[in-house]
Amino acid sequence: MQYCTAILLAAGSGTRFDPNKTKQRHMLLGKSVLRRSAEALCASEYVDALVAVVREDECEIARRELSFLSKPYTVVIGGQTRQASAAIGFRNIPEETTEVLIHDAARCLIRTEGVDRVALAVRAHGAASAVSAVHDTVKQLDGEGRIASTLDRSRLCLAATPQGFSVPIYREALACPASVTDDNMLVEHLGMRVYPVYVAENPKITTPEDMHYAEFLLGKRGERDE
Repeated sequence: MQYCTAILLAAGSGTRFDPNKTKQRHMLLGKSVLRRSAEALCASEYVDALVAVVREDECEIARRELSFLSKPYTVVIGGQTRQASAAIGFRNIPEETTEVLIHDAARCLIRTEGVDRVALAVRAHGAASAVSAVHDTVKQLDGEGRIASTLDRSRLCLAATPQGFSVPIYREALACPASVTDDNMLVEHLGMRVYPVYVAENPKITTPEDMHYAEFLLGKRGERDE
């Protein structure tokens, strides 16, 4: 039987967003960024449990924010880096887990339909990632910082989350000593390919300006401030 656990990464300091309050605690039309991400993940019929990886000083806040969930959840303290936090989350998944979905809490606008599609792709391919298309012309620079060539954007995409893997693949990938910025890179170091799943309206909240865009997108979906 397949059992999918979502690992929600929310342990970052987010100093680019607000030096006094982490972005996962900020409210977006009446709900925190953390809660919105957790809701989208747990609304998926393919997600069976959730592990939230948070800062030590936000454990109680996270438990309150997640107490409404109808699926089992665990709150654990994260590490110094995203990579370390993902590994900690993985060590705390339920024993029966066969697949993991790793999601950045800052991508709180992910729709459940997008979560579903990534989860199904993991079951079909073993490794899958949400991505977005590249619409601009992309240039490559030479060693002197000058434009040297134009890349074929039809073969490019922007990595997003959730990124999902079968448990055996991700366990092996975590043994990679390389320092990486996303989990796809760990699997790539194994010589494996990750299946792309194009997901629309899945921006990452990094700056305060991103909150305005997020509110705009939620408004398009019919949401209003509570």
